[in-house]
Amino acid sequence: MADLARHPVAARIEAPGLVVTTRAPAGQWLVTGTDMEPNTRAGTDPYALWLAPGRRLVVADTPAPAPDDTFVSDVTDGLVLIEIIGSRSMDLLAMGCPLDPLSLPQGACAQTLFAGIRVVLYRHGAAVRMHVERPLASWLLDWFRQAATSLR
Repeated sequence: MADLARHPVAARIEAPGLVVTTRAPAGQWLVTGTDMEPNTRAGTDPYALWLAPGRRLVVADTPAPAPDDTFVSDVTDGLVLIEIIGSRSMDLLAMGCPLDPLSLPQGACAQTLFAGIRVVLYRHGAAVRMHVERPLASWLLDWFRQAATSLR
């Protein structure tokens, strides 16, 4: 029988003025039910990201119970959370995304293509975070490694 234990995707990519890391949130849930304002982020920990009418992604950085809503699906092992921080982070993000992350104020989120892969992108304090499907995370991290070399 296959080992079903959680295997986190761990990475740390550094370049002058830039750090890209994977984070392992305590939980990520797709929630269907109560709606929220489009393209927004609400809460602190856990926080919710709007995905579509009546649908959101809830992320807990610290252990928290699953949301109590109409339908909840645990996607913690299906998504990888990548965090980008540093003075050159916007330069790196501009290489892979037509959306200017600076145009996203705190409290906003967007679903967009990044390096050809669908991600959920938002600002989180001084960092920019993105959620990507786990099967695509290794490819995207390799893209970050390659792109970071041009910032040296």
